Amino acid sequence: MTQVRLKRLGLLGGMGPSATLDVLQKIVELTDANTDQQHLPIIVWNLPQIPDRTASLVGGGASPAPLLAAGARGLRQAGADYISIACNTAHHWYDVIRAASCLPVIHIADTAIEALAGVEVRRGQVAIMATAGTIASGFYQSRLLRAGYIPLLPHRSVQDEAVSGAIAHAKAGRWPEAVRAVSHGVEHVVARGADAVLLACTELPLLVRGLQPHVPMIDANRALAHACIRHAGARQRADPVMAQEPTGR
Repeated sequence: MTQVRLKRLGLLGGMGPSATLDVLQKIVELTDANTDQQHLPIIVWNLPQIPDRTASLVGGGASPAPLLAAGARGLRQAGADYISIACNTAHHWYDVIRAASCLPVIHIADTAIEALAGVEVRRGQVAIMATAGTIASGFYQSRLLRAGYIPLLPHRSVQDEAVSGAIAHAKAGRWPEAVRAVSHGVEHVVARGADAVLLACTELPLLVRGLQPHVPMIDANRALAHACIRHAGARQRADPVMAQEPTGR
């Protein structure tokens, strides 16, 4: 049989390392392959030393743009055909990455909002659980509005303590604390009327296994994995957990 030439993915990661591994794991899991050769060829640029994206956007920290651009160029020089970014907040610099790489770059927010089309969002209210930097950048809000949804954000105190707190705990490897914090955040946005919850930080999908919020939860990592497989030209497995469906009201 003739082997189909799959496009080579360049994965810009390290922000953080566990989130990058989660995206990689989901790409492997969701690829419909019977042999090693049918899986995606992937080049991973895993650089945790890229400056903190949220600190740059809301805290006056160093810009990650130079190292994001260097990573994009490195992936192109290593032979990548297209790029995905294993960090939601880094998409604030999407145009910088695309210009530096001169390659197609998948946008995680576009893939996550495509996934929303497959679930019931009765009143159209979609909660965004993300870093303060992603919220400040606004690219999820603008895309949700264009798609006909109503963005719903956590109250500031919940954002700081539950959402940003969960992400910080996860990055530090304090998993029980992270799970408790994100559970509080999900309960808060559901109580405020969210019809769906968009997990728009690559750490958050690691923390919600076992939660039963009674509304769909969209895993942006999983949506990104699907898009990477499609772009490579590989086959995808059927995915009943693309969105975690409600367990009842």
